[in-house]
Amino acid sequence: MNGKIKSKIYKMDRRFMLKATGLLSVGSQFVNPSSLMAMGECEMVSDIPTDVKALAPGSSLQYWVDGIHFQSSTLKSRANISCFLDVKQKIDEFVESVVLTDSSNKVIGAYYYDASTKMSTEHVPFVIFENIELDHLQSYRVFYVVKKGTESLLYLHEIANPARSSMNSHFLPEIIRQDFVQFVYEKTPGLLTNPFQFYTHNGINTHSAKGHILDIGSDGSIKVDMELMHGDAHKNHYMRYFMILDPVGRIVGYVKRDWNETTNKGTALTGSKGKAGSMIVEQLTPAQITQLGLTESQIGNVNDATFLRFATEDIFDALAMSVYRLA
Repeated sequence: MNGKIKSKIYKMDRRFMLKATGLLSVGSQFVNPSSLMAMGECEMVSDIPTDVKALAPGSSLQYWVDGIHFQSSTLKSRANISCFLDVKQKIDEFVESVVLTDSSNKVIGAYYYDASTKMSTEHVPFVIFENIELDHLQSYRVFYVVKKGTESLLYLHEIANPARSSMNSHFLPEIIRQDFVQFVYEKTPGLLTNPFQFYTHNGINTHSAKGHILDIGSDGSIKVDMELMHGDAHKNHYMRYFMILDPVGRIVGYVKRDWNETTNKGTALTGSKGKAGSMIVEQLTPAQITQLGLTESQIGNVNDATFLRFATEDIFDALAMSVYRLA
C-alpha cells in the first residue's frame, strides 16, 4: 500500500558512513544500524536522537509500488518502487546516499547525491528503483543518509509485504478521501484496474486511462486532454475524477465532475455507456491547493518528474491508471 511510513533515526559519526556506503554495490551487505555499536566504529548511535523529531520533515518517506507485481499471479515480479523524501538539499545538510535492501540487508540498489542535486522545490530528487523482483511475503528497507556537518543522520524505513499501490483513502487529501473510501461495486477501496488484472468483467476498451499532453511549460504548467472511459450510465456509474499524479501519487492536477454534468469541453454525456468526450486537466490552481489543504511537499510538479500517472475514475467499479514518461 502506498503512503507514508515513519523512520527509525540513528546518529553517528560521518566517517563511519563514508566507509560503509563507499563500498556498496548490488548484492553487497549493508551494515545493520543495530550492530554499529558492537563494531566500535561509530561515536554515537541512538534510536531517538534528542535533536531529531520523529514527525519532522525528513522523518517519513512516501512511496509507490507498480509494475508487473501481483500477489496471485504466475507472472514473475518485475516491480518499481518510487520514493519521495521530504528533505531539502542545503549546503550544510543534504541527502548524500539512498540504499534499498532486502530484509537481510542485501543491497538491491543505491544512489548518491550532493547538495546541488535537487528538485525545483529544493527537495532531493525522486528515488526510483526499477525492474526489481519483490516478494509479497518479505520486507524491504530504504536507508538514506543526511550529511549534517561532521555527523550523519541515518533514516531507516521498512516496507513490509509490498503490494501494488492504489489510490486508497489513507493516502489522499481529506476533501478527496471521502470519495475514495470504496467503489459501489463490491465496495473495494481504491483498487486500480490495468491490462493485467480486472476484478470485474470490464475490459480494457471501457476501463483504461488515456491522456494526451497538449502543453508543458517551463513554469511547471501542464495541460492534458484525458478521455472518458465511457459515457454516464446512471448516478452511481459515471466518470468522476480525472487526475495527473507524480511518481509517488502526489497530485499535479485534477478535475472532479458530477453526474449528468457536461465536460469542460462542453460534451454532453447523459444516457450512453459508449465512448463520450474528454476532459481537460491542468496543474493545480492556488484555489485548489487551499481547498485541499496541501503543503509544498504534498504538491506534484511536472518539472520534477521523469514520468506522470494519468488516472480516471469510474465511481462504480474502477480507477484506471497509465504511465506517461517524460524522459
